[in-house]
Amino acid sequence: MFRERVRECESEGEGDDDEVESKRKRQSFGVESKIFEVEVEKRRGKTLLFIVESKRGVSSWVRLGPTSIGIFLEGLDQCVKDGKDDKWEKGWKEKGRRYSMVREVNKAGSFIRLGVVDAEEKKYSI
Repeated sequence: MFRERVRECESEGEGDDDEVESKRKRQSFGVESKIFEVEVEKRRGKTLLFIVESKRGVSSWVRLGPTSIGIFLEGLDQCVKDGKDDKWEKGWKEKGRRYSMVREVNKAGSFIRLGVVDAEEKKYSI
């Protein structure tokens, strides 16, 4: 399953009367029993990335800012180039959050886990 949707919307800027255009591009795909939705939004000159993982009505999501998007894409590129059994981990910080991207291997194959620890030390992962 693969869906792609592009949406343009207008929203008011903070504290002024100028309208700011926001562009969003959303793609979703299924892996086994999970659905992943990836949304890229350009707003006020900045790019944000949202990744949502859903399974049986339960969703988890992670938002990445401009610095994190570049590191995340480098990690995906490394996954494509690496062999099947390569394991690695990347860690970085952005706006008070600690991120980790781990490539693991098990009997089913290789997978990526993206984790975030916020300023309150709450942990999230997809």
